[in-house]
Amino acid sequence: MARALEITVRRQHGPDGLSTFIQVKDRDGSTQTYGDLQEMPPHLRRLVAPILSQTPVPLGLAPESPPAPDEEVPAPRFKPKRRRARKRGKTFVIEHWWFDFFIVLGALAVTLFPIYLVRGTLFRGEPWTLWTGLALLCAALASYLLLAFVINRTVLTACRDGLTIWHGPLPWPGNRHIPKEELHQLYVNIITGRYITYNLCAITNRGVECIIAHDRDPERLLRYERDIEEFLGIADWPVPGSQYR
Repeated sequence: MARALEITVRRQHGPDGLSTFIQVKDRDGSTQTYGDLQEMPPHLRRLVAPILSQTPVPLGLAPESPPAPDEEVPAPRFKPKRRRARKRGKTFVIEHWWFDFFIVLGALAVTLFPIYLVRGTLFRGEPWTLWTGLALLCAALASYLLLAFVINRTVLTACRDGLTIWHGPLPWPGNRHIPKEELHQLYVNIITGRYITYNLCAITNRGVECIIAHDRDPERLLRYERDIEEFLGIADWPVPGSQYR
């Protein structure tokens, strides 16, 4: 053991799995190569064992083995397309679909319940009252919300002039253009309550403006933020408060 001058330990993935390479070079220049601790003399084994235990196993280098013939490969789960990003000339466009199953289900219930309450006026000829009008107004507003969350989307268009936000095709408030010189930062804000949701917000000369509200996927909003900031050349920096990063 006193003669050993240099010890090299390397672990790597190969066709047959993980292999170990141990090379011991003596002072006289002779080299011995071993593939396992069990092949080494006892005096060298005690010396190399601590080194081998601290040698990391490389990740991501093992070849992927195909599934066995009788192994059932699960089919990918269908997910509705909620995002599309594309570059058109000197503009970068992100389309964000609003569809949310739970919001649509809630809006459907709010639409049908008032109609159920005033079914006597609608189907049996009972006299109209103020309550009937309020119930139908509530049902009309809920049906508009239901339809909006089924067909609407938000389109974010970044160009050299700034960022344009459009909600449609059903009319919805919030359509505007933010000039590039007034857009300082984008960030994802955490909204806490009975349920946790996330907003995509912009810091402008007018203050904080909400671009996309109450989304349940923060990673999607974070991709929007980074894509737009990268396209417009806006440096990313932390925003004080409840920011998702």
